[in-house]
Amino acid sequence: MTSEHVDQPGGSIERVQRRVQSEVAGRPRGVYTALLLLDVGMLVLVVALWSTETGLPTRTHAAFGAMTAIGVAWLGFFGWALVCRRPLFALDRVVAGSLAMAFTTLFLVWGLVVTAQRGRGMGAVALTGGVFVVAAGIVLLRAVRTRRALLRRRAELAAQLGAEQR
Repeated sequence: MTSEHVDQPGGSIERVQRRVQSEVAGRPRGVYTALLLLDVGMLVLVVALWSTETGLPTRTHAAFGAMTAIGVAWLGFFGWALVCRRPLFALDRVVAGSLAMAFTTLFLVWGLVVTAQRGRGMGAVALTGGVFVVAAGIVLLRAVRTRRALLRRRAELAAQLGAEQR
């Protein structure tokens, strides 16, 4: 819900309830469901590949473990977002941005460590990982700003309601 819809005078309770219900049950739920299914598929592939390969070096086992942990974290996030039957007030975006920031930073650091050991490819990893980290940072920053604005607006409306009830 954007402030332009909330700020319009004369909105009935039924209209607000319909809008909230569409936010809860509409497009975001479909997107989260699709992402959950995609994540499950990728997680199954990673675990299947990891479990069928024998004689892998320790560093490769660690990478597969990290990929599995990342997949499980996203699985938990998508499940949480789908189970919540109320508007998340941009909290879901803050959590997703935080996960993205953590995982892209992990990719960058891990990639730099591996390429430093190999002695080549560091520039490509630094550029790619840097772009991912910056993109995740922008997503997280926008999500935090949006959430703060919504919480500030909620506090203003609660204060107005409190003043009207006196």
